[in-house]
Amino acid sequence: MQKELDAKKVQKIAILGLGNAGKTSIVKSVLYQFEALMSLAPTKSVERTSIEFLGRELLIWDFGGQERYRQNYLNNPKKYFEGIRYIYYIVDSQDTKNLRESMAYFLKTFEKAIEFSPNAKLYLFFHKIDPEYSGSVDFTKVENEFLEEILPKIQVKANNPPAIFHTSIHHPLSVISAFTQPMLSNEDIYETLCKTIGQFCKENALNFGILFTKNFFEIGNFANPNHLQSNIKTLSAYLKEFDFSGFEGKFPQFTVGFNQIFTKKFFITVGEEFPFYFCIGVNTIAVPKDIAILLEKVDDFTTNIKKVLINSEIIRIGILRTEKIVKTYYFDDF
Repeated sequence: MQKELDAKKVQKIAILGLGNAGKTSIVKSVLYQFEALMSLAPTKSVERTSIEFLGRELLIWDFGGQERYRQNYLNNPKKYFEGIRYIYYIVDSQDTKNLRESMAYFLKTFEKAIEFSPNAKLYLFFHKIDPEYSGSVDFTKVENEFLEEILPKIQVKANNPPAIFHTSIHHPLSVISAFTQPMLSNEDIYETLCKTIGQFCKENALNFGILFTKNFFEIGNFANPNHLQSNIKTLSAYLKEFDFSGFEGKFPQFTVGFNQIFTKKFFITVGEEFPFYFCIGVNTIAVPKDIAILLEKVDDFTTNIKKVLINSEIIRIGILRTEKIVKTYYFDDF
């Protein structure tokens, strides 16, 4: 029984796509290694990374997309495609020249993955949809063309329609959010967290609010790109610096860009203890005179967020078989 429980904690993620689609840059973005993005070399065969997420070990298999490696995967499917929990297929939305080749490769890899991992869930990342893109590619047309080709051919074998994300390394939260959403027990929980955080931020005139796990995976946010995107690495570095400094859940204030940052660290316990960080950004020229009142609201808010996260973990580990989430004063049941 214990071995079975331990096995459930290890989840294999396969990241697939053609060479230069942006697979490795996505992994690096998730790991906050932005300084490495300008000097990435093509992945040779499969690069494996192990990280922890809410008490689970995530084994990320970054499949090199060059032709010689692709044939190796397809010729040895059991070795590469067995035991996959999540399939992330990356489409280079700017590379219209190789779009049909990407479609063909996707269908081949999906066929093998479902054969050896029939319960794997599929996620499509339409990547390189850059905010400042000024080229001639119509991203909507690329996406529709890809989906029209692959959906009719996979619908019989796919457990559910694939989830679709639009990502860019120039918009780090788009990558981090897309990567971590499937890790929650129910994808609706992510949407609920974002909606709830957004409502809290608007009610309190905050520039942003972000909920991080122990390893600084974002699992819910409300953020204006102008306020946060270029500074997210600085923010995570700040959290890491103070994580072991002995502060009792409330970190010293910190400035990122035009934001005064306030952070609350809290824990949930479901079988084991998991730490979380809730960060808010207040405009530096509009910080309330009585900041203590705002921080009390943050305390109340994180108390309610804890209820959602606890129920999420209970659902995931199968103690409670329900899709209902505890009510808070911010949102209703699903």
